[in-house]
Amino acid sequence: MVLIYSRDTDDFVNNVINYLKIEFARIGDREEISLDDIDLLKSEFIISNKYNSGVNLFKVKSIWYNGGIAKADGSIYENKLYQSLVESFLEKNKHKSLGKNISHFELNKFDSCLIAQKYGIKVPDTIITNNKKTLITFFELNTVNGIICKRITDGIFYKGDDFVCKIGDTFALDKKLLNMLPDNFAISLFQKRIICEFEIRVFYLLGNFYSMAIFPSEKKVDIRQTFTDENTRMVPYKLPNKITQKLKKVLNEFKLNYCSIDLMFSDEEYFFLEINPIGQVQFLNQSCNYYLEKKIADYLNL
Repeated sequence: MVLIYSRDTDDFVNNVINYLKIEFARIGDREEISLDDIDLLKSEFIISNKYNSGVNLFKVKSIWYNGGIAKADGSIYENKLYQSLVESFLEKNKHKSLGKNISHFELNKFDSCLIAQKYGIKVPDTIITNNKKTLITFFELNTVNGIICKRITDGIFYKGDDFVCKIGDTFALDKKLLNMLPDNFAISLFQKRIICEFEIRVFYLLGNFYSMAIFPSEKKVDIRQTFTDENTRMVPYKLPNKITQKLKKVLNEFKLNYCSIDLMFSDEEYFFLEINPIGQVQFLNQSCNYYLEKKIADYLNL
């Protein structure tokens, strides 16, 4: 059996499922599961959700972690209990796994930049601060192209007492916004803005790199804003061997066999931006005809 953790809205998962030749069960990121029965003597660990009933985790031979998490339709205590029981069992049980369980793995932007730099990949000048004076100094050192602010962790929402704020987008910081800041603010990550010739999205799967160069029709701080522009060109791209060897060392540090990587190319140099441990595959796969859905299914089927 294949167990798939996924986001509910990821159509790429459906494409992979079409190539599966063995039984599978899927846990979405907004679905609740129930624990039906645990009997170690009978080798039974039975869970169910809206779309799968009577799933015996003892029969799981391979797991694909692509988002999602085990949770109950109950209290915080119940959610933690379900998560602990299910994921602790899966961690100890022998199986093949693709990707990382998001509840056990938090990759922040600063860590990945440090490791990339350690192995000789260039990264934009970066600071993390909550102090306005420190930020002004950094801003004054980078007046040519300016600076940007981006989230530190993979979470894209911040929840307050009476509001929810989206923090997923990268944005430029200008003097007007800088002057509006209080002397101290929530700790944030800032980088020197790189004006690149093109950006590169890389998908890493089991030791292989599948890359795409993106040429937007206009320069944006967050290139994701150009993905729906029909004038944005997205073409297959082959990274030089010296870069892929360095990237492999970075990914080995985090024990990753499945993820996405963002790079920039500027002034004959490759700049590392970040790693996304949940591979964002669909638009890259469609644009470059890499047939990744079959490659993933072949691995899970074996």
